[in-house]
Amino acid sequence: MIDIFYYADFYALGLLLTLETIFIARVVRGVRGRRIAGAWAYFFGTFITVALAFHVAENIWRIIPGTPVTDAVKPEYDFRFYALVLFGAVMIVQGVSIMKAARSLACGADPARGALVRHTLLVLALVVPLIPIQIFASLITVFGVVNLAALAIFRRRVDADERVISVDALLQPKQLCLKINKA
Repeated sequence: MIDIFYYADFYALGLLLTLETIFIARVVRGVRGRRIAGAWAYFFGTFITVALAFHVAENIWRIIPGTPVTDAVKPEYDFRFYALVLFGAVMIVQGVSIMKAARSLACGADPARGALVRHTLLVLALVVPLIPIQIFASLITVFGVVNLAALAIFRRRVDADERVISVDALLQPKQLCLKINKA
């Protein structure tokens, strides 16, 4: 049997390049202002969610008896395994929360900025101490800092007329903004 997670980091980096290409294409197509901050935050949340889903799946895969492991030591069900899966689950929740707030921000919901800052700071508080242990944490840290910078740079309030414009940067239909603004 093949160890399908042997190249998990490369899968995550491939995803990163794909998402970054979509983000750049949206910026080139004319997305500006608050929508660019929302688009970047959505990219950041998606990256965290998918990368940490790989992390959780890889750890669960490696603990199943009979699966091939390329590590020197076969992982066991112990506190380390539990901590790795718990960390992944907490980060996935933060990534989904960032994506939800990013959609709201791009549609003009002002409270979404505070939620994005809170969730981004929590992600940074979780991953910055991991940089000496796991180099991949530095990538998430850089994206988190860029997310905070984008939120600070594109701070202007959105007029009521601008709130119903479609979230083209987020690949969502126009009805999404209408639904968010009615709630």
